[in-house]
Amino acid sequence: MRQTIPPPFKYNSLTTSHIMAWMQLSEESKERIARVIDLSRVAIHYGYLPLIIYLGYTKSNPRPSLIRLFSPLAQ
Repeated sequence: MRQTIPPPFKYNSLTTSHIMAWMQLSEESKERIARVIDLSRVAIHYGYLPLIIYLGYTKSNPRPSLIRLFSPLAQ
């Protein structure tokens, strides 16, 4: 006898059409969301590497000097 596994969740009365009706946005809202997404992409693009360097500097033991951190020729 084959046993069926129930799905992890059940859909209530929500269907795709209900969700799409709820997600209807005005043009102004769409433009704001697009602007927020663009700004967040720029912030992540330019902020990721400095964040990794900062975390490596603050969490390492022993902590390197700032000159050694930023200059590969410093000894």
